[in-house]
Amino acid sequence: MKDEEAIETQKKNDLKTLYKKYHPHPMLVHFPIALHFFAGALDILFFFLPKSAFASAIFYTFFAAVVTGFFAMIPGIFSWWINYKLSWTRIFIVKLLLSVLNLLLGLVAIEIYWQNPEVVFTLSLQSVLYHSIVLITMVFVTIVAYYGAKLTWSKKDVK
Repeated sequence: MKDEEAIETQKKNDLKTLYKKYHPHPMLVHFPIALHFFAGALDILFFFLPKSAFASAIFYTFFAAVVTGFFAMIPGIFSWWINYKLSWTRIFIVKLLLSVLNLLLGLVAIEIYWQNPEVVFTLSLQSVLYHSIVLITMVFVTIVAYYGAKLTWSKKDVK
């Protein structure tokens, strides 16, 4: 029994060393944040200049944001396990819930657009939902990033 625990501890320590060497979550997380903001900014422009080029750019940027967001979540959860033992603190609850909600809403918006790309030019419920999701996810990634920064910069580091 002790040998199994020692092996598990060694495996976790090896993973921790590897994680600290390459920092996959901090390296990956900036892409979805930037892409969500870019998609949101394009969506705001779209309201003033409703052109097909903007609609396509918004969709593909948003699509990339959702996909890269998923890939940023994986090492984020891994980091939570390695560094924080899956502790259920407010920071992790907010980050996890908003990240999952962001992913699910992103999939809804992608499906809406895939079903009918022209929906973005209408005043239908689907159009309002699509544009709302593109815009609200900017808020969600901001909150998730804020709580991520709280993990990185403790109160003692801020003067």
